Amino acid sequence: MAWDGLTIEDIVFVHSLRGRPLVHWHTRRHTHEAHEFHFFLGGSGRFENGNTTHTITGGHLFLSPPGVIHQIHPEDPEQPIAYYAVLFDAREDEDVSAILDDRGFLGSFPVRLGTRQRLLFEDLKNKFAHPDAYRNNAARHQFASFVYDLYAAFVEGRRVVADGDEYSVHLDRAIALFQRRIAEAVRLPEIAGAIGITPEHLIRLFSDRFGVTPMQYFRRLRMETAGSMLINSRLSIKEISYELGFSNPFHFSRSFKAFSGASPREFRRDYYRRNPMEYSTKLTD
Repeated sequence: MAWDGLTIEDIVFVHSLRGRPLVHWHTRRHTHEAHEFHFFLGGSGRFENGNTTHTITGGHLFLSPPGVIHQIHPEDPEQPIAYYAVLFDAREDEDVSAILDDRGFLGSFPVRLGTRQRLLFEDLKNKFAHPDAYRNNAARHQFASFVYDLYAAFVEGRRVVADGDEYSVHLDRAIALFQRRIAEAVRLPEIAGAIGITPEHLIRLFSDRFGVTPMQYFRRLRMETAGSMLINSRLSIKEISYELGFSNPFHFSRSFKAFSGASPREFRRDYYRRNPMEYSTKLTD
């Protein structure tokens, strides 16, 4: 995707870093000519970024400048790593390039965003993957704004996530349950009861933090997982629909298109067609 200025090369969501081909691709030591953000949602492992190695913690954002070797090291298959990766080139954008040339800013990473920011990355990924050029352009501007916000917080000496603004333990537990039961027909009273609060309280927590209800969040999480499976596996659309608990592939396809703007088949085809990194090679043994 070519733009005047900042260019988003790729946005990937990996909902579960497991399976030999996928782990091999994402844990290889690699470098890029572009910058790359890694936003970890959780899991057990370490992130090697240049000369430093960090324990992976949900809600933390890492920045790898061009030429910096980075690698993901999974540690516990029972706690697979989940993350977003954004590969971008800012050489033609003077303002963003100046930000990324600030050594102090580069040294401020990893930044604690809080896992509530996954909705921002989800929105960016969906706009980037959409066939409509205007939505692609919206992703570029939205991402540039995100970089400006990060830099403003750095200059002002404040944390991106203010004290007391992190997830509550109830939200953490609810989302963990959603992730473990992604293929099940979960019910709100059941989830609320499992974490010891009322459904009304859980709705307020999700609405305050995410602007959506718990079940809306669950449906979005399921569709994000579907998108990850479409580009990170060779499963057929029918197999993915059943893996995620849909009654039939037609229901799955309709739901996915309503969420992403493209059918599962179009989403997979268009992603591999335009991807400059030959990402599909990761699926070969």
